[in-house]
Amino acid sequence: MNEFIEVPATKMSLSKRRLVRGVGINDCNYLVTLKASGKVVARCPYYSVWRSMLTRCYDPKHHARTPTYTECSVIKEWLTFSTFKSWMKRQNWAGRQLDKDILTPGNKIYGPIFCMFVPARVNTLLNTREKSRGNYPLGVSYHPTRRYQSNCRDINGDKQIEYWDTEYQAQVAYSKVKIKLIIDIADGLSDSEDKRLKPALINWCGAFEV
Repeated sequence: MNEFIEVPATKMSLSKRRLVRGVGINDCNYLVTLKASGKVVARCPYYSVWRSMLTRCYDPKHHARTPTYTECSVIKEWLTFSTFKSWMKRQNWAGRQLDKDILTPGNKIYGPIFCMFVPARVNTLLNTREKSRGNYPLGVSYHPTRRYQSNCRDINGDKQIEYWDTEYQAQVAYSKVKIKLIIDIADGLSDSEDKRLKPALINWCGAFEV
């Protein structure tokens, strides 16, 4: 994908615009997608993030695949692209993901009070996988040897596997490793990250305590 350049929109292209996901207003005066020979060669990075956010909140097909977003919404101001873009330009967003619930666990509203851009690893770190982890506690699985297995990754991303006689022992072992990992990552954040991120991560340790 080529570097994006803001090419002024024509009157015809502006006349063809419709609400994005039925709610979003694209009010920019340039083309958000550039094509050559019928193929997309560049996209506005601000628009891509904005459109993805609206998709998560308002696209029925996305809700069918990911039901956890069914009750999510976007504040009124952010339904206008230029307002969202103005906010995003002030953030450290390159190479990061838009997150809505690290600051406020369980939050379902996208807006500047709740949202920040975080490294992809942080989003993965805090995923409790409630819908897909099965009948065992987070980080615990049953091994064919009739023992319980705890699974986690260390600061280097290497998988740590241990075996225990009881489900509770495996759960406690996972909890200790997970909390240490969160603290290590929080302590290792660069100065360029959102200043709200470190205390928010430390606060998340409680979600993994046994």
